[in-house]
Amino acid sequence: DEADGIMQIDFNTPQGIGTNDMENFMSYVRKFYTAGQRFTYNDQTVLIKGAGWGAGREVDNFYRVSFTINWEAKINRNLITS
Repeated sequence: DEADGIMQIDFNTPQGIGTNDMENFMSYVRKFYTAGQRFTYNDQTVLIKGAGWGAGREVDNFYRVSFTINWEAKINRNLITS
C-alpha cells in the first residue's frame, strides 16, 4: 500500500529573545529534511517529497514558525500464510 501525508514542526521562542538560536535550529532542520531524503527503520522507508516554512506569527506571547514536511511511503504488509 502507498501512504502520504504531512508532518508539521512548530518552532516557538519568547518574543524578542532567542531569534539567533531559532534561526540556527531552523537552518539545521531545513538541511535535514530535504526533498529526496529517505529514512528507513525496520525495512520501512519514508521518502521526503518536499518541505517548507510558513510565515512567522505571534501565539500566546511566543513567536512561532511552522515547518511542514510532505512525505510518502510504501507500507510493507506482513503476509500471513496458513
